[in-house]
Amino acid sequence: MKKCHVVSYGRCTVKLYTYSICDISNHMVPLQRRNEMLDLGVHFDEKLSFREHQQAKINKAYMMLGIIKRNSKYLTIPIFVL
Repeated sequence: MKKCHVVSYGRCTVKLYTYSICDISNHMVPLQRRNEMLDLGVHFDEKLSFREHQQAKINKAYMMLGIIKRNSKYLTIPIFVL
């Protein structure tokens, strides 16, 4: 199962357990354990610190700022204000 993963949240995350899920042919497939995952556009990690999410948003803002900076030389002042 490529879309199913396991993340344990908390301060002391014991990673001794393995989880499985049945596929279409009733075979048990072990789920992959991850340290972080993206759910509804929010990055969650096992310590529930949102550093990855914050860094992704900062990078996106810098990309948008770069687009504005590169293209602002082609805009007149009234169009830039608009």
